[in-house]
Amino acid sequence: ITSQTLAFGLVGEVPEMKVDLGNVVSELSDDTMQRHGWSFFRGGQEFALVGDGYRELRKLVDRLLRKRAFAAGFSEYFLQQTIVQWCRVEDDEGSLSDHLLATCTSAWDKHLLLVPFANLEIETDFAIGNVRVVTIDPAIFTRARTFTRERNPDKPNAGEGIQKLADQFANHAAAEIAVAGEPRYARDRAMTVAHDVAAVVPFPSPARVSIRLHSPIQPIGFSTLRSENILSVENDRLKRFDRAYLHIALSHWKLGIAEIDSLKSGRNANIAVLFDGREDTPFVARARRAFFAYCRARGEYDVAERLVATIGALEAFLLQGEVEGLQSKVAERLAFLTATNVDDRLKVVADYRSAYRLRSRAVHQLQGVDDEEAAERLNLHALVFFQKIV
Repeated sequence: ITSQTLAFGLVGEVPEMKVDLGNVVSELSDDTMQRHGWSFFRGGQEFALVGDGYRELRKLVDRLLRKRAFAAGFSEYFLQQTIVQWCRVEDDEGSLSDHLLATCTSAWDKHLLLVPFANLEIETDFAIGNVRVVTIDPAIFTRARTFTRERNPDKPNAGEGIQKLADQFANHAAAEIAVAGEPRYARDRAMTVAHDVAAVVPFPSPARVSIRLHSPIQPIGFSTLRSENILSVENDRLKRFDRAYLHIALSHWKLGIAEIDSLKSGRNANIAVLFDGREDTPFVARARRAFFAYCRARGEYDVAERLVATIGALEAFLLQGEVEGLQSKVAERLAFLTATNVDDRLKVVADYRSAYRLRSRAVHQLQGVDDEEAAERLNLHALVFFQKIV
């Protein structure tokens, strides 16, 4: 492949450019921050890869990511950037294969990343598979600040930024994740795993029996507790400020040693399989999608949203294909997997159909849940089902 294959277009002359930018390339994004191309400067000229050329680049990277050498450890962004860098200095870089392998080998490293959680407190550190949930030690910030000050003795404000990070994140619960790959891949992978951990951590809690309660544990910055804020003004001055938090119950989850032990042992011990890095069997791959979807459903703010997401998680596991009847097949399979006698199975089927009607009203008519008892019964069946899957 050559740069001509990717159809770089000359944007224009840049005669005032004096600095050699080396391998610097820039991504092109629209107003919604969606990438639609790349550009670089060479010989006082700007070249851009957009349109059909950029689509060809994405196809090439998609093929690369299906190869074993690149399937884990490298992000789409990194591979696109590497190829465009090669195109910029193509005459001196040799083949694209050589450039890719050399750049990827140089960029690959091992990373230990901490992703802080909001709305979670833990009594002791613990592990789920290869992932640890820890309390962030303030000492890591102290050591970093001391090091920065020693390296910059002439700067009185050295280390202030690190102190601000300490004020924000020290002593928070966090997912500690070891990832191998280039930095962007490691960051993206760590965030994905952290979201999975946040979804799973409340799974053993008895509170999950009720669909009325949600569990808004998320990486810090991803979401906040919903609130209503009202400013009262009188004579052009602030008279009063009112803030009402919506659905505050169990917004902050505290895991004691007993809860942590229940997450790691007994019927829940197999959750660790989802975080130990091994290659999934077909059953585990199917269970992973459905189980995480169910756990994330518990984080939805609205009862109707939780119900819709819970039914979607059940369908993801229990349906074989698109042509199967949604209600009948899911209801019957759910009944056989969660109940042992005919009467109880008939009740599960009836409960599922009642909940499905609520789901249809929420999806197709944009109405809320007006029968919370039916939603509660379905939620209980779903909890029993996913406990059995685990």
